Amino acid sequence: MQLLTYVFGFLSVLTLVSASPFPVAETVEDYSDLPYPVSEAIFDPNGVSDVNNATIERRNKAETYCCKNIRQPWNYAWYKCGQFASIALAQTQGVVRVEAKSCARIMCWGEADIWLCNDVSSSFLILLNCPLTDLYEGPHRISPNANYISSYAGDLLKDCTDVNGSGGHFTRGQKFDTDLYNVILRRGTQGCLAGLGFDCGRISHW
Repeated sequence: MQLLTYVFGFLSVLTLVSASPFPVAETVEDYSDLPYPVSEAIFDPNGVSDVNNATIERRNKAETYCCKNIRQPWNYAWYKCGQFASIALAQTQGVVRVEAKSCARIMCWGEADIWLCNDVSSSFLILLNCPLTDLYEGPHRISPNANYISSYAGDLLKDCTDVNGSGGHFTRGQKFDTDLYNVILRRGTQGCLAGLGFDCGRISHW
């Protein structure tokens, strides 16, 4: 529980990142390299997603894109930082809400960020003649189960992890869902209180 207490607290200042033994792109401090503008995630522990059956949810998973294959400039995060962020998100109950055409950081641990991006727009729903269900609140806000989204980070850890010459494991990538959202696992440019100062690189070598 202590981990979850700290994980939602974000530093208001940028942290200095030392040289890394894995490829590092130019730091983008304002996250302008994300698909959409940044918004704030809203967690509702009592909220219910419109899809509660895990089997149905798994069918909605779509493409996985590892950054090395699609030339995304996002930096790699050490594997263990990404894993700890995924575990913390898996322990989060209820739903997480993200506004239309925006991305929100929904979990972080050390240098690793997990982002949820909402691909829904009003024009898209009108084109599909889509009835507005609880999934598209506000009317275009999404609200998937928070702990289910952790499985996307797990998929990225499994499918998009690279290894350097000394056995260091690191990850970055993006996974989509047919319910019109995508999840990004990457190295953050802002500090996270959870795992602050922890050397994920030391335990990401094997």
